[in-house]
Amino acid sequence: MDAQTLEPFYRLGAALLVGALIGFERGWRKRDDPEGTRTAGLRTFALIGLFGGIAGSFGPAAIAVVIGAGFLAVAALALGMYLTAVKAHGNIGATTEVATLVAFGLGAVAGRGEIVLAFAAAVVVVAMLDTKALLHGMMQRVRHDEFRAAIKLLLVSAVLLPILPDAGYGPGGILNPYRLWWIVVLVAGLSLAGHFALRFAGPRMGPIVMGLIGGLISSTALTVSAARLAARNPAYGREQAVAVVAAKAVMCLRILVVAAVLNPALLPYLAPPLAAAAGTALIMALVAYRGGARPAAPGEPKAPADPLPMPDDLGTAIAFALVVAGAIVATHYARDWLGVAGLFATAALVGLVDVDAVIVTAGLSDAGTALAAGAILVAAAVNTASKIAIAASLGPHAFTRRIAVMMAGVVAAGAVGAAAAFA
Repeated sequence: MDAQTLEPFYRLGAALLVGALIGFERGWRKRDDPEGTRTAGLRTFALIGLFGGIAGSFGPAAIAVVIGAGFLAVAALALGMYLTAVKAHGNIGATTEVATLVAFGLGAVAGRGEIVLAFAAAVVVVAMLDTKALLHGMMQRVRHDEFRAAIKLLLVSAVLLPILPDAGYGPGGILNPYRLWWIVVLVAGLSLAGHFALRFAGPRMGPIVMGLIGGLISSTALTVSAARLAARNPAYGREQAVAVVAAKAVMCLRILVVAAVLNPALLPYLAPPLAAAAGTALIMALVAYRGGARPAAPGEPKAPADPLPMPDDLGTAIAFALVVAGAIVATHYARDWLGVAGLFATAALVGLVDVDAVIVTAGLSDAGTALAAGAILVAAAVNTASKIAIAASLGPHAFTRRIAVMMAGVVAAGAVGAAAAFA
């Protein structure tokens, strides 16, 4: 038989397996219950999935009626299962009953031919069903102020962001409200994520995780968040400094990757300085991380026993976005007034807040390979130095000193590498 003839068998088989996958988790969880006391298990869920697959295999003219009637039938079955469980055990949980409706729905999806989607959704469902203890434990640990901060972040991102115009305004149409507000969401989100990383992963590992992630997204935004966290919790200043320098190392490696994709000819000029800078940053991060394991010196702040205060960095995030907007406007006029000669001035201005834009602009420009690589390195150096200014304006003195020493070492290593590359 050809593939077209076997297609209905594949769909119904997938629907059966989707239901069986969910049923296996439900049956495994209740495997110790006496036989006959389980309202639904592996076989029941497999048949419900198959039922959904059969309903989904009907033609377009009848599918809505058939799936609707099948869903109502499964819903009635789920209601009967729920009432039976409540009467027999006094259990008011409805997870299994809702899972039966999901199994029917995913069976119908498989019956319509979306087999990969049905399997992927079934795996997610099983993962959620299996993480009951983890999710409940997390809910117990999350404080009200943390929940409120998360809701505020969702409001400014999921509600406000979609309604902002994704269009250019101002001189040359260079200011985009949608993209600028993304910066606000990014800074506020990194701050909140850094707080939870510190709370749940611990003061030692949490900042490391956030530093690596922040380096992939925005090392500058990560520095803003780390400085604010260090200001609220001076005892964790060393760990937040480690996060910043780890993000810097990741940023240097990210520049190399992006530049290699855009213009491989840049690599001979960029690889030595950026590799030297990244290696120095990683060594400094490791030294500072290992140094954090020693006991606190006399007079040095100790880790607080009280709960960590909840960050509220929306105002800081908005101010940072305004600084970015100012740098964009300044860059626009520098490019207009100076032309190609303004490439380095533009790189320095944009580098205050972002390096990716300079990589794209210089990497695709006709200014010459050496000049383009030089502009990228200028942007990277300015971006590195700007982290000292961010630390000084938002963080405590001890944090600023650490950042200054680390960033100076990174710039020095990059300068040595640049001298070798351009010699």
